Amino acid sequence: MSLHHLGIAHFPVLHRQFTSPTSNTFREASPNEDLTQDSKDVLIERLNDLILRLSKANTLEDGAVTAIHSQVDKIERLIRGGERSQDGQTPQQSPGNLAAPRGDDIFWGPPTPTQSMKLRLPHMSPNLRHDSLYNEPQMTTSKAAEVAKAAEDLASKLAITVAELQTRKEESDQVHDLLLTRAERAAERILLLEYRIAEMEDDFDANQSELKYLRIQLKAIEAQCSQYIPRNEDPELAQAIKNWKIDWEDIDRRSKARRKKCLVSLTHARRLYMRQPILDKAKKSAEGRKLYYMAVGLLSV
Repeated sequence: MSLHHLGIAHFPVLHRQFTSPTSNTFREASPNEDLTQDSKDVLIERLNDLILRLSKANTLEDGAVTAIHSQVDKIERLIRGGERSQDGQTPQQSPGNLAAPRGDDIFWGPPTPTQSMKLRLPHMSPNLRHDSLYNEPQMTTSKAAEVAKAAEDLASKLAITVAELQTRKEESDQVHDLLLTRAERAAERILLLEYRIAEMEDDFDANQSELKYLRIQLKAIEAQCSQYIPRNEDPELAQAIKNWKIDWEDIDRRSKARRKKCLVSLTHARRLYMRQPILDKAKKSAEGRKLYYMAVGLLSV
């Protein structure tokens, strides 16, 4: 099986380690320096491969992109820290590092970073999520202009609607005030009509008493005349008495009918105007509106 098939053919460390491990070049070079240089070469090639794969990738999830950004930030911080440590002091080798390697390490060389590499799932911390907000694409100028224009149109429509509602409210308040004024005037008119009806009832009672008195007098005249004048002797007087009785009955019947009609109309008007809930319900029904306008017409006379 070839190294290219295993996915490690691009690691120059392995090529360098598979060369003669007992050669003079391998013995003279420092193991730490070789490891550092080889690791850097491997890291550069891996980063180049990742850049190539990232440029060829059509779609990536937001979480993956954010995780890549976070890892790149960590790499940059590590590089800055390494540069600062190299500028401040040079690393010294401890005697333990100069110990003889094992037999298999002599042949294979020092371990490479790929041997101890572990796969880690991307973890979204609050700081990374906060950083991802700044990586989101900003709104373009044309889009912002469209949003501003839409907001202005909406504000103008809302202003027109508020003005119309205010106008409707003022109109409804005027109608309400007008209805209250008319109801107050109608109540005053009802009180006046009740007073007049009371006067008319007194007059009616007085007229009824007078008619009864006249009728009694007529009966007395009839009784007195019947003793002296025979019934068939004076037909003109008998016809006059008969006509008077007919007229009196007609007047009595018409006065009673007029009084009954006036009382019915007054009762309906009192129910419509003195009780506001009943008035509101009456206006909503056809019969109630008819009685309402009838009462208004009666009161306006």
